[in-house]
Amino acid sequence: MANTPENARASNGRRHRKKHKKNNTILYVLLMIFVLGAGIYLTFNVFFKVESFAVSGSDKYSTNQVLQATQVNLGDNLFKIDTKVVAGRITAALPYIESAKVSRKLPSELTIELTEATVIGAVKTGDTYCLISHGGKILETGAKDPPAGAAVVSGLELTSPEVGKYLNEGEDSTRIQILNQLIASLTQFEMVDDVTLIDVSDALNLYLTYKNAIKIELGSKAEIPYKISFVKKVLEQENIENQEGLIDASGAVDEDKPNVRFRAGDFDEIMGYVTTPPVTTSAPPASSGEGSTGSGGPEGDSNTPEPQAPAETPSTPQQ
Repeated sequence: MANTPENARASNGRRHRKKHKKNNTILYVLLMIFVLGAGIYLTFNVFFKVESFAVSGSDKYSTNQVLQATQVNLGDNLFKIDTKVVAGRITAALPYIESAKVSRKLPSELTIELTEATVIGAVKTGDTYCLISHGGKILETGAKDPPAGAAVVSGLELTSPEVGKYLNEGEDSTRIQILNQLIASLTQFEMVDDVTLIDVSDALNLYLTYKNAIKIELGSKAEIPYKISFVKKVLEQENIENQEGLIDASGAVDEDKPNVRFRAGDFDEIMGYVTTPPVTTSAPPASSGEGSTGSGGPEGDSNTPEPQAPAETPSTPQQ
């Protein structure tokens, strides 16, 4: 291409347009960065501040108690709030809250949905009880009596239970795992509300009581859900709701021939609450020797009457 004045002007024009386009691109990028930065600043510092709360799901705690547990204040920015952290604060501060869901509702509301815990068990600790929920959360310590509808848990060693925490598997891990499995299985088969005692003292001889009328022997911890499922079938099929006795489910480990049976009997005797008193025989009264005289006073005379002389038979006169 000849280096003419026209070609030189055209080349200069192209270079100018490229430079102008490049400058415009840089300007657009800077403008976008500015707009984005301004939007972020306004979002986290000016707009979307908490102006209201919506709390639902709890009858045990007031709205003020829940809000105090959140540690969130009016005017806080919604997007600076870690909803999972806030939910954890609620469940830690309020023992009877099993779970909490915290979410943002734009432009200015924080929504809190609560699920209350239900007392499912009363773990005996000395002379008092430690109340626990379905999820193993410690709801109360030092309760004098187990509440109505809660199963007494026997055989679990809790050294330092803390309200608001969960059963620490480091304390009595084997029995706690067994207890959690039992509660889960009883809940699954809709029996948990009717179980009155859970004994995990012996991991090889676990047992429950049902409505304080039927003892349920489970044997070892093997196949707990499977055993509970057969206990449920026995309760439904044999029409034993109003009877007392024993269900032995310890043999329900063979899927082909599960050995689960009910035996009627007195519940207190089966549980060992009633013992048969020993048979005693009274000693015969001591006999008194001849010619002895009673010296025990009137009472002694009344207890041992003196023998009477035989009546004389009238004789027949001789002719």
